[in-house]
Amino acid sequence: MTQRTDTYHGLFVRLVPAEAALQVLEFETTAPAMRGEMTIAFTLTDAEGGTDLLAVHDHLPPGLSPADNELGWRESLDRLAALVEAA
Repeated sequence: MTQRTDTYHGLFVRLVPAEAALQVLEFETTAPAMRGEMTIAFTLTDAEGGTDLLAVHDHLPPGLSPADNELGWRESLDRLAALVEAA
């Protein structure tokens, strides 16, 4: 692990194949400002040439700014796109 590594655990509490999912997760940390359950509601919709993904995040811990959360997700999705496009 590095300083830029975040670990968490969670579960999907709702799955609608090819349409939606609801995930509840929590960072694995001793930092009080990063504790607490957060949710991500995923919605998938058909789009020209692929699928659009909407991920709505609720209950971010107070130690995680919305801007940092968005940056982390953008980086993750960019890496996923690169992996998929290379296959």
